[in-house]
Amino acid sequence: MSIERFEIGPRFSEMTVVSVGNTKLIYISGQVAENDSLDITGQTRQVLNIIERLLARVGAGREHIAAVRIYLASVGDYAAMNSVWDDWVMPGQTPARTTVAAKLMNAAYKVEIEVYAAVSHEPISEPHDCGPSLQAQDVELDAPWSDEAQLRQSLTRKLARSSGLSEQDVRESLLEREALGSTSLGHGVALPHARVDHLAHPVAAFVRLAQPMALQAPDDKPVDLVLALLIPREQPQIHLKLFAQIAEILSDPLMRSRLRQAKNAQTVIEILTLADIQA
Repeated sequence: MSIERFEIGPRFSEMTVVSVGNTKLIYISGQVAENDSLDITGQTRQVLNIIERLLARVGAGREHIAAVRIYLASVGDYAAMNSVWDDWVMPGQTPARTTVAAKLMNAAYKVEIEVYAAVSHEPISEPHDCGPSLQAQDVELDAPWSDEAQLRQSLTRKLARSSGLSEQDVRESLLEREALGSTSLGHGVALPHARVDHLAHPVAAFVRLAQPMALQAPDDKPVDLVLALLIPREQPQIHLKLFAQIAEILSDPLMRSRLRQAKNAQTVIEILTLADIQA
């Protein structure tokens, strides 16, 4: 058994993971919105995005949540909070849940959520198949796109070329995932992704925007670094392993700084250490 702690502070860690064999038991401290001026729906959406970002760091997703405890500052916000929760939670995989009215430590906070999750990572027999294909032609630096539709079209074109899928299928897959909630991770980073059929191996595309773009990030910061992924639907373990590794890279301030300063596509590929992921 081992214990790993994430975002360690002087009083508590944001997440603690206990590994027992191939199983990770995940405990996430009560999370609150980074922008406490938002209404209850905005704060709930931010908190759920933060939770999903933390889960991704250890190869887990919302489908691995076993139980949650939700603290509401006002009973009157119950219905509005649930309107966001119901869109976010996985159908058929809803966790055990307790919701209580509570006086939160900051009067501006409207909701706080703590999470208990578990994920089992079985050994992958061919780890060299885990890494996504990312070539120089899939990397675009200082792109001039000024709106989300232009950005999505650029990513769609790159992913379709690398995967052999049609642009329509790629676009619809990305939009289907985005409808479940923002894929922005915070700190100026977004990780749009989708599980798709008829894909031999994961593929990726990277865009660094010349001007950051608002993409519903949990910290409300505009996004300038976008890594898009397509992952074979029939390989969920590869999905989880890959997400954990990439989320860990993108959560590192030094790595983000290096990506923002990279002069060419090859440097970006090296920074993302995709070659190491394939090894």
